[in-house]
Amino acid sequence: MSNNLIELIQKLKKFKTAIECTNNKEDFLKQMNELWLFFNNYNDIKTFELFYDTPEFIIFKEFFQAQDSVFEPELDKYEAMVFLKNHSGGDILKKLNYFSKSVFIQIEEEIEAIERTNIKKLVMIGCGSMPETVIFLAQNMNIKEIIALDSDFNAVLLAREVIYQLKLSHKVDVQHSLGEDYDYFDADYVHIASFVQRKKEILYQISKVKKRGVKVIVRTPELLSTLVHEDIPHNTPLYFKKKVKKNRGFCSFSIFETL
Repeated sequence: MSNNLIELIQKLKKFKTAIECTNNKEDFLKQMNELWLFFNNYNDIKTFELFYDTPEFIIFKEFFQAQDSVFEPELDKYEAMVFLKNHSGGDILKKLNYFSKSVFIQIEEEIEAIERTNIKKLVMIGCGSMPETVIFLAQNMNIKEIIALDSDFNAVLLAREVIYQLKLSHKVDVQHSLGEDYDYFDADYVHIASFVQRKKEILYQISKVKKRGVKVIVRTPELLSTLVHEDIPHNTPLYFKKKVKKNRGFCSFSIFETL
């Protein structure tokens, strides 16, 4: 076992222990925030490939995935509530936390990779309580209708209020639904968040509309973020063609198009 691999495993063990020892929500959020900062700045591909094949990878994945399933919704909820309490107009980007701000900025890369014209309806899967992606799309693209989906009803209620406060309700409809249950019959684009589970099932559901040319942006994890987020199948599904894949550190995105 290489020194770099030993060092990585020891670092993750320290994070695991620190999170296990937290005794309140504020400390938990702080520890998870530090974990994600480490994930985002990690770029040792060779060591990660060695780590991926170790028994420790499975142990850490099971633990961190469980923690992140609590962390991300809580952080999103907290930010949405702070935004609703203090919203007074102005540049929303200046009011977002580290994660939301990074997502808000990175959406630009995704938009540059797709056609900006003739988009009548876009569906966002996994909008969260603070729907940064939806806000950016609504404010920066000429899309007639945006449907924002989330499986958490409380997140849907908060997201609706955020959208209302930003005066985007005429364009954005936030709905309580699983991505694999939604009917995409008239969608032109679909955007799938990185933390969304059952991506393969969602892609299959999209393919059932039998409509050619529907483009699907799928955010996928890179390196250590695979410990918390689900990847998509390495082989492109038969009913799609893969158009583009761009890396941006801890997360990448692929663009699929229905045949």
